[in-house]
Amino acid sequence: MSKAPAFQFYVKDWLCDPELRLASVLSRGAWIDCLCFMWENSQRGKLTATPLKFARLISGSLDEALHFLNDMNDYEFGDIEVPLGVTFPLTEHECNVKVTITNRRMYADYKNKQNTRLRVKKHREKIDVTQKKQKCNANVTHSSPSSSSSSTPNKDIVFFLNENAKTNYRHTTPKTQKLIRARYNEGFTLPDFKTVITKKCSDWFGTDMEKYLRPETLFGTKFEGYLNESDEDKDGLARFLQRHQDTG
Repeated sequence: MSKAPAFQFYVKDWLCDPELRLASVLSRGAWIDCLCFMWENSQRGKLTATPLKFARLISGSLDEALHFLNDMNDYEFGDIEVPLGVTFPLTEHECNVKVTITNRRMYADYKNKQNTRLRVKKHREKIDVTQKKQKCNANVTHSSPSSSSSSTPNKDIVFFLNENAKTNYRHTTPKTQKLIRARYNEGFTLPDFKTVITKKCSDWFGTDMEKYLRPETLFGTKFEGYLNESDEDKDGLARFLQRHQDTG
């Protein structure tokens, strides 16, 4: 992102800041130049240089740069840092010492914007990860035959059960769908379901076992056993089918 070509200049602060008013005209002029260089700096609001370099930045002499830096330390219109062991007032002997000056408002604004950008970046990354997970889960769900209720004739099976056992089960019940899907995944087909329903209705309808003519019993783990039971009572099966036709 490119930098803004201008920064806010608070006229009232400039005119009414008592610390800045105590500084010399030379220091105030040097300060406004340094504010411009701070704005252009990569770490906005801070500027690090030696007194010799500060002299070149403000287009002045070494004595004028030292005067400016000592005024900043004395009147605190900005923050100033020097290496450990260096004391004020600075003299020509410290002409090659690195000095860091900071405009508190400009640097605080810079840090706030940096933190905001970091939060926005993390938030967007979090959203991207969540969306990728959702997309991945959706792809797995759509591509898995075992997860698709439309691949199994739930409605036809439950309708056949209700019609024969005189019940009112719903084909949309998740537990019923899960049982039917499990048997379909094992390779059983619609005719197998109809065979099991017909056999057990023949065996249990009109008896104490009639209450077990339900999806959780018929379509559970004993499904294959029910399917392979021999028709020992063919007359009973015939009577059941006849009774169903008479009452249909």
